[in-house]
Amino acid sequence: MLIRVAKNGEGIKDRVFKKKKQAMKAWKRMEKQNICAILTHNDKIIEDNFKPNRPKSVKRVTFLIGCAYGKGLIEDLGPLEDGGKISILEDDFDTNDD
Repeated sequence: MLIRVAKNGEGIKDRVFKKKKQAMKAWKRMEKQNICAILTHNDKIIEDNFKPNRPKSVKRVTFLIGCAYGKGLIEDLGPLEDGGKISILEDDFDTNDD
């Protein structure tokens, strides 16, 4: 399944592929076009296209994974999981109490 941000900005869209080759072709096309997307298999994230040095990219992928998780399209939080590439649940995560 390929999950991406909808073009109109109204949430996310998903597409199921029967063959891995078709999914990878669509994935590579979205990557070239800088479309925020995640690729999943059996409800697990196998690819994401965030760029750690680009804050907008991290925010978009975080939004996308959060929406997909909330809609039940994935079982885990991928790179957002504790110890992941962009973990949001680290022990030193700071919040403003005000």
